[in-house]
Amino acid sequence: MCRFLVSKYKSIPKPDELYIFKSSLNTMLTGGPDGQNIESDDSILFGHNRLALFDLSERGSQPFNSSCGRYKIVYNGEIYNHQDIRNQLAKYSIQWKSTSDTETLIEAISCLGLKESLKLTHGMFSLVLFDKLENLLYLCTDRVGVKPLFYSINNSKNFFVASSEVRPIINIL
Repeated sequence: MCRFLVSKYKSIPKPDELYIFKSSLNTMLTGGPDGQNIESDDSILFGHNRLALFDLSERGSQPFNSSCGRYKIVYNGEIYNHQDIRNQLAKYSIQWKSTSDTETLIEAISCLGLKESLKLTHGMFSLVLFDKLENLLYLCTDRVGVKPLFYSINNSKNFFVASSEVRPIINIL
């Protein structure tokens, strides 16, 4: 079970905001993890606690960037048909870095677009995708909503936060 936390601030996060973000991410450390990563993309912080299921190597760690550099994703769940999707993407000559379903998902999004990729995807998941070109954050869940996705907008503090658990959001607020 992977857990993620994403915060978008009005400007580049200050040191105290980074500390609160890391503390909030640490509230999700139960049941693992196999790894923890925090990355920033200007005013957005991406945090991920990983429990590896498919690719146990560091190459499957998140946040995950698309090979074209346009997209960044944090994801919680499992894509059951990720090998079938990889096979469908063979015509795009992708140089795979890992065997993770996360990479499969982000490369499908890069090649086919978000909407088409989600139509192909069978599994249980929640995710936050950042499109660097359009400067947009997308929040998505599987069709049934098996994996939770929580978010909050705090206008007084000028930030947005999304997570696969509610506990870190409460901690940040």
